Amino acid sequence: MQKKHLPREKAWRFHRGSFEEFLEKKPMSKRFETDNSYISKIAAKYLSCLFGGSSKIFCVKGFLTAQLRIAWETATIMIPLAKSIILDKLNKDKDLYYANNSLKKIRIDNRHHALDAIIIAYANRGYHNFLNRTSAIGHKKINYDKKNWISNILRPPGNKSLEHFKLSLREWIKKANISVKHDHNTNGELIKKTAYKIYSGVKENEYIIATFKRVSEIGIKFKEKPQYILEQTLCKYVDILSLIKNKELKKRIKDNNDIYNKVKDNLSKAEQELEESNRKAKDEGKKPQEITDNLIYRKACDMVGGKYVHLENKIQNKFFTLKHPKETESGFGYDTGDNLSLDLYHDKNGKLCGEIIRKIDFNKNKIPNYKNEGYSLLERIYQGDTLETDINENKYSLKIK
Repeated sequence: MQKKHLPREKAWRFHRGSFEEFLEKKPMSKRFETDNSYISKIAAKYLSCLFGGSSKIFCVKGFLTAQLRIAWETATIMIPLAKSIILDKLNKDKDLYYANNSLKKIRIDNRHHALDAIIIAYANRGYHNFLNRTSAIGHKKINYDKKNWISNILRPPGNKSLEHFKLSLREWIKKANISVKHDHNTNGELIKKTAYKIYSGVKENEYIIATFKRVSEIGIKFKEKPQYILEQTLCKYVDILSLIKNKELKKRIKDNNDIYNKVKDNLSKAEQELEESNRKAKDEGKKPQEITDNLIYRKACDMVGGKYVHLENKIQNKFFTLKHPKETESGFGYDTGDNLSLDLYHDKNGKLCGEIIRKIDFNKNKIPNYKNEGYSLLERIYQGDTLETDINENKYSLKIK
């Protein structure tokens, strides 16, 4: 069979490099689809126990969301928002037709999950039953472009016009913070999975990264003084509070300081409880534990409980920022993932130097610092490379100084 007679969905398999493309974008295996089916059934049974019967649980199937997505033209919402990405990824003449086709779902970034969630929220048994009835009488595929009576029934609920419905969706999607689509291939990650809230740092080239942690998990170690560890964890930014303009960050710092004071107030009570526990252990014939300052502080942290905000400085060029923070507004981003290579170069004195190149920086075509300083690449070393070094006396750059 000639390639020109094949549909576009199959013809690409005969193009040059199609096998490599297939390996990069493997389709979901049937095993995963079966697993999802079983997980959905178990989740439905569990929810029916919580909410008083299976009649109150409605499982939205894929064919229903697909039909509603086509009817409500949600793909056209994504196209203007991701136009620059689409133009980079797709051919500007033939393939762009398929991107603008309202029947094709746009998965450029994670915003399509938000659109799916909105469709599921509006989907109900009425739509489901209607599609089943129309399918039973022979309407297998509905032509939504013809504005017939079927497509009118499948229009957005609440008597909204389609254009008004899409406009309201577009406004909400624009406000969304977009997380990165993670690359789970065997070559390593561009970024780490956790999204961090970030604030403008006191220094120009720094961010302040915020994460919630349990008070009971504050790392009080035996080799360090517990009071010092507690101060470093909860009171680190109290001294520079007047320099911080973000109200939310100021509140976080004050809340941490309040937790610090609560832990200090509970030290005597924590010691009493430990002594009482030792008395009970002794009465039961068990060996009592030695009560140390570290143990008292850990017990006091357990008694206070709750969560604190762990704050730390992060150099800006070692962090992948999606929304840059301002003095009064927070942003968010990701810690960079695996490194790509080690670039070796000679400085102006002939000394052999190296700079670690991160995958995320390489992916963004960021120029390495040594090139900005006028130096040139000598050798790029990747993980797994075997190095052979000549340590002859004439190799001045490799001498230990």
